[in-house]
Amino acid sequence: MTTLPDFRSAATIKDHIAHTMAFYHPRCIDASGGFYHFFKDDGSVYDHANRHLVSSARFIFNYAMAYRQFGNVEYLEQVRHGLRFLRDVHRDPATGGYAWQLRWSECHKTITDSDNHCYGLAFVLLAYAHALMAGVTEAHEYLDETYALMEARFWQPEHGLYADQACADWSRLDSYRGQNANMHACEALLAAFDATGQVHYLHRAETLAHNITVRQAVCSGGMIWEHYHDDWSVDWNYNRDDPRNLFRPWGYQPGHFTEWAKLLVLLERHAGHLQRGSDWLLPRAESLFSCAVTHAWDADHGGIHYGFAPDFVICDSDKYFWVQAETLAAAALLAERTGNTAYWDWYQKIWAYSWQHFVDHRHGAWYRILSSDNRKLSNDKSPAGKTDYHTMGACHDILRVLQAEWPRVVCAGEALTDLIHGQAHQWRSQVGGSSWNVARVLSGLGVSTAFAGAISRDIFGDTLWQASADAGLDLRFLQRNSKSPLLAIVAQTHPPDYFFVGDDSADLQFDPQQLPFGWQGHVQWVHFGGISLAREPLSTSLLALAAQLKTAGVRVSYDPNFRKLMDRRYDSMLQQMTVLSDVVKVSDDDLRGLFRTDDLDAALAQLRSFNPRAAYLYTRGDQGASLHVGADSWHAPAPAITVADSVGAGDASIAGFLFSVIDGANHGWDAHLRFAVAAGAAACLAAGASPPTLGQIESLLNS
Repeated sequence: MTTLPDFRSAATIKDHIAHTMAFYHPRCIDASGGFYHFFKDDGSVYDHANRHLVSSARFIFNYAMAYRQFGNVEYLEQVRHGLRFLRDVHRDPATGGYAWQLRWSECHKTITDSDNHCYGLAFVLLAYAHALMAGVTEAHEYLDETYALMEARFWQPEHGLYADQACADWSRLDSYRGQNANMHACEALLAAFDATGQVHYLHRAETLAHNITVRQAVCSGGMIWEHYHDDWSVDWNYNRDDPRNLFRPWGYQPGHFTEWAKLLVLLERHAGHLQRGSDWLLPRAESLFSCAVTHAWDADHGGIHYGFAPDFVICDSDKYFWVQAETLAAAALLAERTGNTAYWDWYQKIWAYSWQHFVDHRHGAWYRILSSDNRKLSNDKSPAGKTDYHTMGACHDILRVLQAEWPRVVCAGEALTDLIHGQAHQWRSQVGGSSWNVARVLSGLGVSTAFAGAISRDIFGDTLWQASADAGLDLRFLQRNSKSPLLAIVAQTHPPDYFFVGDDSADLQFDPQQLPFGWQGHVQWVHFGGISLAREPLSTSLLALAAQLKTAGVRVSYDPNFRKLMDRRYDSMLQQMTVLSDVVKVSDDDLRGLFRTDDLDAALAQLRSFNPRAAYLYTRGDQGASLHVGADSWHAPAPAITVADSVGAGDASIAGFLFSVIDGANHGWDAHLRFAVAAGAAACLAAGASPPTLGQIESLLNS
């Protein structure tokens, strides 16, 4: 056996996508319309006329993904070519339905199966979503139209799932119900959400996922059965005598277990938008993956068997290409999400098996089916329905894991909503929070940044989530729960008069253990501060996180940002956080409140005594700021500006300081100080905690 490539190398996966794509492109293109659907092992077309809706849609997916990956404009043209065939040939404009199978010859179609299948519409929806993401703007209309058709014709609200099959004119709905159509509808709806940002697509995907993998699974031993009666009771006998049925095989399908595991992990990435809690998603994904590999892995010959019976006896011992491919993607996603190296072990094991037995290294693409002992069963590599959508799709999923980018800065603490009293007893809301503001400023300056904290699942949390997304923050670090929101009630701003409402609120539930696995090995700076360090149990969690990161070599920034709840009980936290910090930002008001004295020089000296090695950014409003590092100090005056509002100036100054250190490490301490002062001043040019732009800061630096 030849030496295996590095399957955790993005270059390896890209090369494999390109090699697989080359098997189909350009030989699959029928210039008269659509694509050919039947290929021998060497790529020769053995049926030029028959067309299947699933292949017609999957080819569009393949070309759209390849275009986005490689930028080849020929691929984009084939996306449009495929869309024309889907719209003009498969689709019936009178009914809105799509022919399941047809013959195409000399620009003439003959429909051979006119039934409407939800499974088929799911792939039509997937094709439109990916065409839209590839830049085909007219696909947005087609996507919305297809979803409306699925909802009108197949959705059954009393069951929370889609029906499966209807006749051509929609007058009769077949009594069969199946999980497979709903699984691929979930996949397509996730893509529709990615393409449009419209949350109703995500919510429908969430409903399908829960109802199949949780509710229906209760009826079949905690596993996912394929077939049901029209009341969604389990049909244990459907196709019992036809376990090799292409779309509706009998028995448990381990490939569908792992495909669902993949979808559940993808769904969890959108936890902030989900209607129900996300706590069930990862445990269910891990359980399904474990069940599949435990009961279906062939310990003798390698690979995953196609199906097993309710008593766990293998009922179809063949090996299907798509089962291995989907399990590869699930393993990679679970490895990234959990950090459990066992998933990487499975990833390597399945790749090694597939590379040896399934991949055609000469002609390209994967063989479709192998026997239990890994013999090819035919030389029909790609009949209708295959297209290697599963293999290339899995590789694209894997690439996103291997190429995952990490933030350079993580700001941990509280995100809250200010409720500000105005004139005529009117109140207005404003998103904020000390650490969240720092994160927003850094992101606006072009530093990849995450805010790590927890917010509620109500309108306040929705607003904070959207503001975080709008600011470009990495949402993987933002957690949500069903607790009440943290609010700051601001009776007046000048002088400030406020109090916090947040007993047992959402922010206190933040769990550092739930942050994305591996992030600590990539982040450069972590910033802490604000009232989060004065509120238990959050403060203890954050202190432990800071200590852990410091030990790991991550640089720590700290801004206590004094508030009235920081009484003597905060003294220990102040000292411990200062000891851990590389940079401490403190204002004159902070020193006055934290040390309960007007002798600010003495207060600063006491603070510095906690950690003489740290750099101390000391801001004094319109008197400018100073920087103290060891025995050296620098001063920078405040720019002459017209102050609209000083809210957020301190957050902007420490964000500016960190930006200068990260972006221009060789500029020197005095340059970092000047940038920090200019950033704080720029934040005062507009009302509210408005993040300053780089242009505004540079303008003040040059004035």
